[in-house]
Amino acid sequence: MSRTILLLRHSECIANERDLVCGVGNSPLSARGAESLKSAGRYKLSSEWSLFSSPLSRCVETTASLFNREFEILEYLVEVDYGILEGRAKHEVEVELSEFGLRWDGLATSSVEKYRSAARDLLSRPENNILAVTHGGFINFVVAEAMSIPDARFPFLRIDNLHVSCLVENQNGSWVMKFSNRDVSCLNEYFG
Repeated sequence: MSRTILLLRHSECIANERDLVCGVGNSPLSARGAESLKSAGRYKLSSEWSLFSSPLSRCVETTASLFNREFEILEYLVEVDYGILEGRAKHEVEVELSEFGLRWDGLATSSVEKYRSAARDLLSRPENNILAVTHGGFINFVVAEAMSIPDARFPFLRIDNLHVSCLVENQNGSWVMKFSNRDVSCLNEYFG
């Protein structure tokens, strides 16, 4: 039997709206993010699905709004920690770094193993069907780990707010990406 992991990025938060660097900072949903959740509707997950959320409020609010059931918080589903860059305007960070000939890819290399390990934890869970509400950076790590992409520059996938990516594990234990960055309405295919 194959396993499926659906990775849903949270709805828009205030930091996204203002184009600020936002990782582990607990930015609440923006008014547009809350409205998007209302428009998206609610989904009924069968007991065949395990539902998990990042502990950050933007994910907890997204999960509670979209799904009519209890869910478990997994501490390791958090976004990447951007350290002293948290809360700064992305374009300012990019300009400052470009003055030194550097490009900000959103991640300190010292953090890579921490997030790869967390991605492995999610991929090795025993449940057959997982829906995880998390963050764009973490979704990139899960996909890179599942697809055995070594040393990928992050983020390498575009993951929009309220968009879903799907990984399926074959019987031989290898993962394939069924789709990436599809609008949340694609969940109707799974949960009607």
